Amino acid sequence: MTGTLAGKVALVTGGGRGIGRSIALALAAEGAAVAVVSRSAAQVEQVAEEIRASGGRAIGFASDLTAPGAPGDAVRKVAEALGPIDILINNAHDTSTQGMNAAVETVGADQIVAQLQSGPLIALALMQSCLPHMKQHGGRIINMASSVGIKRLSNFVPYAMAKEAMRAMTGVAARELAGYGITVNVLCPVSDTEAGLDTINAGVVKPGETGMPPIARMGDADRDIAPLVVFLAGPGAGYLTGYTYMLDGGGSIDAAR
Repeated sequence: MTGTLAGKVALVTGGGRGIGRSIALALAAEGAAVAVVSRSAAQVEQVAEEIRASGGRAIGFASDLTAPGAPGDAVRKVAEALGPIDILINNAHDTSTQGMNAAVETVGADQIVAQLQSGPLIALALMQSCLPHMKQHGGRIINMASSVGIKRLSNFVPYAMAKEAMRAMTGVAARELAGYGITVNVLCPVSDTEAGLDTINAGVVKPGETGMPPIARMGDADRDIAPLVVFLAGPGAGYLTGYTYMLDGGGSIDAAR
């Protein structure tokens, strides 16, 4: 396949559905060989098969990335099958209402630790495993955070803490890795995926804490989110690093920094 990402290898975590699936398909459409990883073998294999059916290169495999050694094993498996990883998309995170939601007064440390493990700690371990390759030829790391942490929404203490940790880690990594030609950026998307709609339908967001953004609709993973990821992963984004991109229709106009 030809495209702006031809010859590149991408690893997409949480790639079996929603935003991760859209990103995996979009990267493949631009020529990248894509490894799709999540806990559901059926979902990741379906995405990989879609890519292969369109003439691309892809593998899909199930992994619980919170298990000891799992991130390193995943990176080795991808390198053996497709080659060294050029593009890392850290999208995996526990977005269940049971995992994300708790108030300051009642939250337990175990719930916070679980959120940290499912998001920023997985992302850190994958970054560390990819760095021996990326330090030799450059790379792109794109992490997923959330406006929930930036807006400090009530009843989201575990999720907000984990996602703000992701943003902080992104900025530090961007400073440390720029000299190797590695860029590190973070996205805060709002979209109409299953996880996003589940949060709204569960009624855990308090009235008045979020309002309709200037672009008055939910984001679309295929149309609004995946294209920015493709750009940040590509040759035109080599001078952009350490930034937070608010993909929320202007709902956080003053937070994109």
